[in-house]
Amino acid sequence: MAADVQKDLDEALPAYYAAIKALDALDKNSINELKAFKTPPEMVVYTFDAVCLLFHVKPGWKEAKGLMSDMKFLENLANYDKDNIDPKVIKKLQKHYNNPDFLPEKISKISSAAMCICAWVRAMITYDRVAKTIEPKKKSLAEAQASLASVQAELKVKQDALNEVLSRVAQLQALLKATEKKKGDLEAQEQKCKVQLERAEQLIGGLGGEKIRWAESADRLKGDLTNLVGNIIVSAGFIAYLGPFTAEYRIEMAEQWVIKCKELKIPSAAKFSLE
Repeated sequence: MAADVQKDLDEALPAYYAAIKALDALDKNSINELKAFKTPPEMVVYTFDAVCLLFHVKPGWKEAKGLMSDMKFLENLANYDKDNIDPKVIKKLQKHYNNPDFLPEKISKISSAAMCICAWVRAMITYDRVAKTIEPKKKSLAEAQASLASVQAELKVKQDALNEVLSRVAQLQALLKATEKKKGDLEAQEQKCKVQLERAEQLIGGLGGEKIRWAESADRLKGDLTNLVGNIIVSAGFIAYLGPFTAEYRIEMAEQWVIKCKELKIPSAAKFSLE
């Protein structure tokens, strides 16, 4: 809607400002030049008839000269109330606007001053047409902009609420991530503990099996300690004297020495083994 309104303004305002700028080219001498016409060209009269209509004066050269005689004539043109032109005047001016000879480029061939006045008249007609067309559009645009502002304000409230929810979701997601990591760590620790327990059970089980052997070894070593003196005596005799003899004879002699140790109350193993 704003673009449509601007499009209409772009049609009217450039022509209006161009006409106002053209008026700047006019001065008192230019106006005196026009007033000097005793029998002005037809299109000059035609141009000023349009000016007379806009200023609510009866069309005619005499009346036109009266307007030009006003010291503020050019100022009156520049400050003309373009937003409140009488619709009846606009209706009468349509004949001028539609006249193919009533164009600045054609009037310029007759009088440069009249050309500027012609451009101004056409700009007033164009501006009025666009202004009347654009006014309802501007009103609708203002209503739409007000509605838009209300919707945007409501949207901002919703967006703020959404942002708050998203922020909370982000916090919860961060908490979830941290909790899942902690869960993973605990599961890893649990698995590690299970492995350690299994190994401990295996170790305890293995140690349980070794208990009997260790008890037997302890008893045997205790006995060996008790029989140490007799065993050393027999071993010494075995090494010193029995080397040259056969295995059977060595065993027989060792058995006799063990018996002798028993007789002499010397503790020794009941069955001797040099190894």
